[in-house]
This record gives sequence, C-alpha cells and structure tokens, in this order.
Amino acid sequence: ALAELTATAPVRDPSSDYDVLRLRAARARGRYLDYSREAALETDRQAMVEYLSRDPQPPQETPPCGPLIWLPHPAFRRRPSMLRSVAELLLWGFGRLRDASFLDLFTVQLRAVPSKGARHALDAYLAVSEGETRADLPAGLYRYAPSFHALDRVGDGSEIGRGIVMAITITFERVQWRYRDPTAYCDLYLDLGHVARTLKEAATTLGIELSLARAPDGIPVTPLTEEIAMAFQIDGVL
Repeated sequence: ALAELTATAPVRDPSSDYDVLRLRAARARGRYLDYSREAALETDRQAMVEYLSRDPQPPQETPPCGPLIWLPHPAFRRRPSMLRSVAELLLWGFGRLRDASFLDLFTVQLRAVPSKGARHALDAYLAVSEGETRADLPAGLYRYAPSFHALDRVGDGSEIGRGIVMAITITFERVQWRYRDPTAYCDLYLDLGHVARTLKEAATTLGIELSLARAPDGIPVTPLTEEIAMAFQIDGVL
C-alpha cells in the first residue's frame, strides 16, 4: 500500500517552491558588493549610515553578568595543564585580538578567526561537570568573554552531564543588523565551519581531543535570538 501511495503521489517541483524562488531572487539581486570598484565602499558606508539612523548596533559580545575568572594567556608559558590548553583553545577560536574602525562609523572587533563583516555572531560556553578536576575550575557553566580572555559564570553545573564540554551558539541579531537579506544565513555557517576547523587544528597542536557531543542543558539561550549550533567534548591529553 505504501508503494502504491508513493507511486501515485504528485512529485513536487522544487523550482516552484515559494521559499526557493525567494532565495533565487535574493541571489539574483547581487548581494555582494564588488570592492574592486571605488564606489563600493561609499555604497556600503551609505547603507551603514542609514542602518545606524534606524537602530543601534547590537554589541559584538554578551556583557559579563558577574565576576570574571581570568584565563592564562599563551604569551606567558608555564607548566602545561588542561586549564591552559582549554584557555588557548578558546583564545584561538573566539578571542579578541584588537579593535578596528569600520568606515569611520563604528568600532568592530578583530578576532583570531575572522568573520564576514566582523560580525562575530558565535559565542562559546564551557561546561564543567561535578567531580571534574582536570580543568581546575569549579563545576559550572561558563560563557567565554572574548574582550577579557576570561570566563563568566552563568550556571552552577547541576544540569551538566560529564567531563568538559564546549558549546558554540549563534546570536542572529549581530549579523541581521548589517546584512538584511535571508541569504546572509549561509555566511553564518561558513563562519561556524571556520571556527570549528580552527578548534580542531588547535586541539591537535595542544595535545587534546575534540569530539562532537550533545550540548549541556542550562545554556541561557533564547530561541530564535541565540541558538546552540555545535558542541564538543574535550577529552584528556592524547
């Protein structure tokens, strides 16, 4: 009966789907500026002036909500430890290197992994379970603060499974403010791929292992505003 139903069911032509048509129309509009043309920067600048007149720019990172736990910096080499390895992993994946001026209109962060338009929509959370001693951190849920290279405690760890888990979230507004087109979502996942690959390469260099994992419960995200995109289990020294 299932075979008969499948055989007689009408085949839907994807080219007639409304969402597919909208995506194709958006791509046909030529969303990308040709920066080899002198007028491109001025076109971009005019668009940013218009956006600023309508809405304030969202912050590029979530402000800390409590006292920070400062992380060791790789510039100061000391005895290797899991905490130092995790700190370096966070720095190379999400750390802020310096600020820069965007078309003399506003300040943007330049981080270890570039992001299209310097929007940096990805945040990192670190979950340390009860009884986990390798990280040399109290059990809890932490958000990485890129500007400070520090951890901001956002949960007590009661909902965390085991070991050490890093979760990556996407804050959509940071990209939506600048790129007001649905095709911009593709670039979010390009950024995610760049960060994920950087983390894997850094972990290999540091002698630790990352494996895909389920994100811990308790991460303070708001659906459709900030969403969990990926999580890694951080295992011990290889």
